Amino acid sequence: MSIDGGSIGIWAARLWKREVACLILPPSWETPWDSTPVIGISQMLGYVFLRPVNSDDVTLGWVVYRPVLSTIKYYRDHKTMIVHVSLLSELRESFSVRS
Repeated sequence: MSIDGGSIGIWAARLWKREVACLILPPSWETPWDSTPVIGISQMLGYVFLRPVNSDDVTLGWVVYRPVLSTIKYYRDHKTMIVHVSLLSELRESFSVRS
């Protein structure tokens, strides 16, 4: 496990080079100049985005979703996991992951 600071671009580059298996991003502000390139490149490379399914602040599982490619700054109020599609079957065995 690795917990790093820095930009989402640096985190994503480590993911794309397979230095890490996934990214889990905390809720935060999304900006077009940071998020849009990371989302687009990740999707083109076969990565999927998951968000938690919560009940009373307890994570019950994860569900695949399509992140917003926004032209304005907005607040994403949930964690986001980014993982390569080839690892989804392993995640389904370990976590409750739904498509």
